[in-house]
Amino acid sequence: SMLRLSAGKLHWDEQDVLVASKVLGAEPGAKRWAPENPAIIKAMQQRGVLTSRAARGALAHAHLKRDYAHALLTAETAAYGQHKHKLWQHQYLLYQWMLRLNAPKSFLLADEVGVGKTAPAILFAHRKVPAHGRILVICKNSAKEQWRRELKRWVAEDATVVRGTIAEQVDAAQYPGWVIGHWESLVHARVGYLERPWDIVIADEAHRATNRKALRTDTLFKLRATYKLALTAHPYANDPSELWSLLHWLYPETYSSFWRFFGMHVAATPKPFGGFDVQGARQPKLLRWELAPFMLRRTRKQVRPWLPAVSRQVREVQLTARGLKDYAELKKQFFAELRGREKALPIVNMLARTTRMRQYLVDPTVLGAKEASVKFPAVLDVLEETQQPTIIFTQFTAAGRNLQAWLQKRHHRVGMLHGGVPESARETLKHRFLTGKLSALIVQLGLGSESLNLGKYGCVCFLDLPWNGRDLEQAEGRVDRPEEGTGRSVPCTSYFIVVEDSYEVRLQKKIEAKHAMFQSVFSPKDLEALFA
Repeated sequence: SMLRLSAGKLHWDEQDVLVASKVLGAEPGAKRWAPENPAIIKAMQQRGVLTSRAARGALAHAHLKRDYAHALLTAETAAYGQHKHKLWQHQYLLYQWMLRLNAPKSFLLADEVGVGKTAPAILFAHRKVPAHGRILVICKNSAKEQWRRELKRWVAEDATVVRGTIAEQVDAAQYPGWVIGHWESLVHARVGYLERPWDIVIADEAHRATNRKALRTDTLFKLRATYKLALTAHPYANDPSELWSLLHWLYPETYSSFWRFFGMHVAATPKPFGGFDVQGARQPKLLRWELAPFMLRRTRKQVRPWLPAVSRQVREVQLTARGLKDYAELKKQFFAELRGREKALPIVNMLARTTRMRQYLVDPTVLGAKEASVKFPAVLDVLEETQQPTIIFTQFTAAGRNLQAWLQKRHHRVGMLHGGVPESARETLKHRFLTGKLSALIVQLGLGSESLNLGKYGCVCFLDLPWNGRDLEQAEGRVDRPEEGTGRSVPCTSYFIVVEDSYEVRLQKKIEAKHAMFQSVFSPKDLEALFA
């Protein structure tokens, strides 16, 4: 530890720096936040332990950790929650942490889904921005109204919401005060966003900017702002290199080179014909140390220890004899072509074929088969056993509609959220669910796995599983969170409906073991392991 606490006071000494530096090493990139301090540098050099750059870096980190601890200690004894709607204590600590760490002006808020990053971000922006300042919030399209409600709730202010035609979006993006836009508008209304500087930019679900070559990421890079907040529970899904885009946005001068960051922090070996096989972070301790001055991450268990972890139950179902035959034929056709080619299948072709196999397991009728879905009765069992309004996630809109009709025939009131539902209708459906007027709400994963607050009843069911752990945790986090408006929390249970002896069983095990961070392009070996 670089901090010594005694009698409520904080102390730092030279030995702490020595110990920390021995652990972390003297890699050049770890010294990004190092101020000059000739006295301590000289002392370190005399001991023959550190180079001057390593001493500066360790000293800077020690001071930042001391300031951070001081902020938390002060907040713990303060009368937190002095607002009309009180903050949870951990939210107030986050708010104080940003206010008291004066050196960084940009922050990566990486608390887990459901911990509560929105309110502290709003209060921080309200505190830092002058009366006639400009504040931009970028979020999912489906979350704009939720951000607007939270803004009215916490600081009694309204916002301009970017919507409509491209011309209307460009016009709205130039308004003063609070402006709430969606990620796609960074492309459509690019000119409006870049017209004038902002006081603060808040990027919600900031992992949507991990593709450094995307146009919306480029717009984010070029936004001029005094303060920047990146809110994401999952800074990267597949490998640490995805983190660079967020760091480049937050601190463009410090993180100017992608390949320098890649070489320092990503353990990877080149492939014979281009690209890399990524094993993970090269030195996890070094990466965590480097992010410490401006990143804060806490788990739901840390902030709500009285609640149990999400309980996950697997409900296995069996295909019929005809279904097993059809599924085997799909596998045979796919892998026969996969193995018979000298080159890998084109990406679109590969993904289309895997999607077809997944759709068959969820609902064969989507592909024109006569077999009924074996998963629908399992979902009905969950609804009747829990007797609680349940969120049902699926990636396939057509299968969700079929399930909705199937459940309605069995006298259940069921709504569905998907990309084609207008914004006003989404709010109506959400309200009906949270007030207990629906037995279930089916949510298409691409629409509702982020940003929505559906916490109240604690029941979630997956008709089919996402490909990676990030999407799974994001979806569960829509339900496993304090209820909007009251802050009440309940234990959460997830039900996985999987088909026996299929790829779904293996995928579920990989996710459970936190080893399901798949690459966007799967190699034939990866696919064969899943579908064997």
